[in-house]
Amino acid sequence: MVKAPSAPTQNTVALRGDYSRANSDYTVEQLYERYSDDDQAVWRTLFTRQLPLIERYAARTGFDVSRMDWYLAFAYFKLAVICQGIAARAAGGAMLGSGFDDAAALVALQVRAGLHVMGAAPALRL
Repeated sequence: MVKAPSAPTQNTVALRGDYSRANSDYTVEQLYERYSDDDQAVWRTLFTRQLPLIERYAARTGFDVSRMDWYLAFAYFKLAVICQGIAARAAGGAMLGSGFDDAAALVALQVRAGLHVMGAAPALRL
């Protein structure tokens, strides 16, 4: 399934990746149980590699980033709230399309990730 983006663009945009399983909004269901340890290592590397950007941001802006862990944990908790809302709407039949079955399971994962960032939960396979 290859579609042109609905947003106006100056040039033709070619989509990257395999969108044969994509929903109409271009989202693709993530099958986390199929991710190998090597896949997990790649994502862990990508995340770790981005951490120095925080220091560069602080140096350029002068913002205090010493409590970035708090903001990261807060982001996880906000995602948990969003996932819970999606799960509730899906359970009530108010969501169109497929791929919302795992939303409820993601709530606990997001909360646990937030607690882990704050040092209050066991390590996750991030």
